[in-house]
Amino acid sequence: MVLINDIKIKSVRFPSLDEATAAKMEELFKKFLPQFITITSQQFASCVPKSGTVKGVQLKNAPPRIFVSYKPAILLEVNGDPVRGKTKDTKLEFVINTHWPLFFDPQSSLFYLLVGEQWLKAASLEGPWAATKKLPKDMGTLAKDDPGWKGMKKFIPLPDAKPNDVVPAVFYSNTPAEIILFNGKPAYKQVPGTQLKQATNTRSYVFSHIPKNRYYYLVAGRWSPGQLCY
Repeated sequence: MVLINDIKIKSVRFPSLDEATAAKMEELFKKFLPQFITITSQQFASCVPKSGTVKGVQLKNAPPRIFVSYKPAILLEVNGDPVRGKTKDTKLEFVINTHWPLFFDPQSSLFYLLVGEQWLKAASLEGPWAATKKLPKDMGTLAKDDPGWKGMKKFIPLPDAKPNDVVPAVFYSNTPAEIILFNGKPAYKQVPGTQLKQATNTRSYVFSHIPKNRYYYLVAGRWSPGQLCY
């Protein structure tokens, strides 16, 4: 442990207060100053300026690609170019570098994607995607024999279609991306005391700046300005 005493205040700032009130707050603050404090040696070392410089790291700060949809949709995101792996005891292949259950059937040259309780198919990852009425025979073998895919058993064979089933749109990206889902056409409400409007029919943080007709979207701790694209 490290004992720190003879503590001195170098400066105190209260940006929201006027000069007279800030001076009173500074005096009050000084009354609460302890005579000494104890901290761990690790905490002390982390606060001491280090000699020399630390080699910087080149960071990629480009904003992600942003998709917008007015109807149910998913983002089929693949980390780079698709990488396909073999499956046990079948001819099916699965895309390794995505978190979606995404398969490729070499016999039909079609991709199969499990979304919720629905299977979609497409000749290309870019789409168009559509609901499939038939799955490759190897799909049943895969779900039965491979423990890694046992969670798909209840969706093989295809479950009966429901009257209210909606086939979602599929947006594909092999670079970092985000999707803004609106429940119908965007609806906004005025933010009191500002020139901003906030979108009310989406879970995303989307704002419209009225004077310049610009949109702002909070994503991954950053604000992305732009025009809404679809």
